[in-house]
Amino acid sequence: MKKLVLVITFLAMPFTTYAQDAIYLSGMLGLTQVDVDSNLDYDAELSYGARAGLLFNDHVSAGLFLHRSAVEPSNPGLNSETTIDNVMAEVTYYFAEADENSFWISGLLGLSYAETKVAGDSVSDDATALGVSGGYHFMVAPNFSISPQVTFIRSSFDTTASELSGMVNLTFWL
Repeated sequence: MKKLVLVITFLAMPFTTYAQDAIYLSGMLGLTQVDVDSNLDYDAELSYGARAGLLFNDHVSAGLFLHRSAVEPSNPGLNSETTIDNVMAEVTYYFAEADENSFWISGLLGLSYAETKVAGDSVSDDATALGVSGGYHFMVAPNFSISPQVTFIRSSFDTTASELSGMVNLTFWL
């Protein structure tokens, strides 16, 4: 996973010449509901993530989206936990200028890694993931915004998994 992040970062370096003088760094915290094509139902659990990237013009940015959720099935008698990590490229469109209050939408494409632990045994899988994220960002200060956001990610593991997250996004513009 760490090698993948380094490769994506190295490949993205030439694009920095096309960017404006704006870099964004975000932290995300919220709740995620996981739906797996099986007989297991999962409760909504706390999830977190980060975003970082470059603003290319007043309306478009691109970067890296990282997200982690750990969920437990709500079925009684099952003692297991599933952790899903997403590493995705993100392209965001701001409906107004990025440095103003604005609705935004992001397309996500990347990889998901899932690990399920049941009674001491561990099973892991990785898959291609597609997603979409949207929200409204409130400029609290010239270089700081807060965004409520909704993110949907669908991964094609051996069984298809979907994640629906409601999060708060704190963004610093450098």
